[in-house]
Amino acid sequence: TCRIINPKIDCSAGTTAVGTDGCTAINAQYYRQLIIENPDLYGGSDPTNTNSYSGISAVACTYARIEGGTISGFGDAGVYPGGDNNIGATGDGSVIEIVGTYFYRCKNAVTPKRELEYLLVDSCKIEECVAGIVASEVSPYVGPVRKMDIRNNRFKKCTANIARFRG
Repeated sequence: TCRIINPKIDCSAGTTAVGTDGCTAINAQYYRQLIIENPDLYGGSDPTNTNSYSGISAVACTYARIEGGTISGFGDAGVYPGGDNNIGATGDGSVIEIVGTYFYRCKNAVTPKRELEYLLVDSCKIEECVAGIVASEVSPYVGPVRKMDIRNNRFKKCTANIARFRG
């Protein structure tokens, strides 16, 4: 189990001294339980900032919960939850809950991928993101998420609120 409370991370400069490589604020993989409370994660002022990649990458965790806080300015996704690239294998059973989080100016607020079993996005505020929640396949055609439960969220000034891309 990994529990992270009140993390404050600035990824706007990237991972090198000259800021040329994308930075993920919290990268957590293969935990049975991941809890992140009240994150304050900053990727930059522009949703297409190439210095920042994702705020939270929770991959192949059996259960993950992200609650409260602010995630802003990430060039790929505010939260990137997923299983892994094995079709119908280790991604099965992965459950991710995102509750009461504020997403601002990210390319995508949430991008579930890699055979994720279940995603809940509840009571979040998603503003000025290129897209809100985008379920995406990973080549060669690894499915995104089997079930999404999207409720009580507020979308404001996004190009797309909820989408699924294939291929």
